[in-house]
Amino acid sequence: MNPPEIPIVHKKPVVAYIVQFIAACSALVNAIYAVSILFRVRDFPLLTIIGAFTLSAVVAATSARVFLGLGIKPFKKRSTISLYLWFMLFLYPITNVLRSFEAYTPAPYIENNQLLGAFIAEIMRYIFYIILIVWVGFSKRLVNFLTSVRL
Repeated sequence: MNPPEIPIVHKKPVVAYIVQFIAACSALVNAIYAVSILFRVRDFPLLTIIGAFTLSAVVAATSARVFLGLGIKPFKKRSTISLYLWFMLFLYPITNVLRSFEAYTPAPYIENNQLLGAFIAEIMRYIFYIILIVWVGFSKRLVNFLTSVRL
């Protein structure tokens, strides 16, 4: 008779906390934006309202699911987290394409003397997300955490 195996509980890795923080902030901001766009029905055409509300609601729901997937309702694979990070990386180019078809709210106007700062901020966002995507892809601790039994 073999003794019962004791489940190994792995601590949550740092990358999981970072992704959870991003997901929580993104869910909160996009949920607030989705609700606030409904109060601006008179300011924009119907297609813009529908596009902005739909995209913001989808991002908020997806972010909430990723937050919970690293918390109380666990994911089994890290591919969901990687796909979420890729989605967040390409979210702003997607909104820019939607803006060109007037299916998303207009971007804030940036003065000429602020373009360099906006450029640097956008490049840093891309670098940050790419580092997170690579980190999630190579993190053995994250795999161990996702496949372990959580108490």
